[in-house]
Amino acid sequence: MNAGILKTEQNYEKMMFKEVLKTGFFEFQAAKDKYRELAIEGMHQGLVFRFIETQTLLLAPICPHLCEYVWSLLGKVFFFVTDCNPSFIYLSYKT
Repeated sequence: MNAGILKTEQNYEKMMFKEVLKTGFFEFQAAKDKYRELAIEGMHQGLVFRFIETQTLLLAPICPHLCEYVWSLLGKVFFFVTDCNPSFIYLSYKT
């Protein structure tokens, strides 16, 4: 996931929004699907929620209304668009 975050961040910096959508949505979804196929004992709940939060943060500058809705479904209380900067994702999930 961290590699996808970095690729998406680099595409944002270059203002390559079609590539942002490719790396932030389609490649992220493909990684999740591959994980689901390989997870014999089922997907880890914490990792699934981390994936949803990360992808929501990555796509927020492109589709803020949808991301705000997903963010509220996750139980987050602050106003997503004004209080959150996607650049913190890599720092907070760096392992």
